[in-house]
Amino acid sequence: MKYLILIAFILASFSSYAQFDRSDADANYDDNNYEVALKQYRKIYKKFKDDAEVNYRVGFCILNTNEDRTEAYEFFRIADSLDSKAFPTIKLDMARSLYFSNKFDEAITLAKEFLQGKISQEDLLSSDNL
Repeated sequence: MKYLILIAFILASFSSYAQFDRSDADANYDDNNYEVALKQYRKIYKKFKDDAEVNYRVGFCILNTNEDRTEAYEFFRIADSLDSKAFPTIKLDMARSLYFSNKFDEAITLAKEFLQGKISQEDLLSSDNL
């Protein structure tokens, strides 16, 4: 019985440690400390590969550090496939990562998609005010 309680306690402490890691990474991300946040999110990513926000934030951190920015596209693609509505600038972020891969035509296409969506949203907002 003592072993079961000990195991439960250890598992609970690992769970709270993972939450601490996530909140610490989120705080660094919010403070634009992308290099530190990237290291933390990469650890989190190992456990939460299907989390759209983790994928997006890893990609965004890569894009805003001196890392190989071409890596960011795959994280953005996964985040977009998991939750296409959660990140309003993801098309632009994907375009930026493709730009660093010298895939200019694809980058232009995604940038245009981003602008089309932005214009449509602005048109909707202005028509609501009539």
